[in-house]
Amino acid sequence: ISHCHTTLRNPNDRFGFIALLRKVILLVPLALLLPEWFGVKGVFAAEAVADATAAICCTAVFAWRFPKILRGVAKRHD
Repeated sequence: ISHCHTTLRNPNDRFGFIALLRKVILLVPLALLLPEWFGVKGVFAAEAVADATAAICCTAVFAWRFPKILRGVAKRHD
């Protein structure tokens, strides 16, 4: 709960957003919607879909931010 509170107070915390994305923003609605189409298997599929979507988002954030982090580290070592 503390992590959720910190993430909501600091919108620049991208990693906290990814954690919320997976478990709150994606999983809950998917767990409610997918059983309508797939029955009980939809609940299990919701977890997989939420994980895959969060993994894609995490990879995108990593690809976007990591070069900037490396440049900052290289400047400090120069």
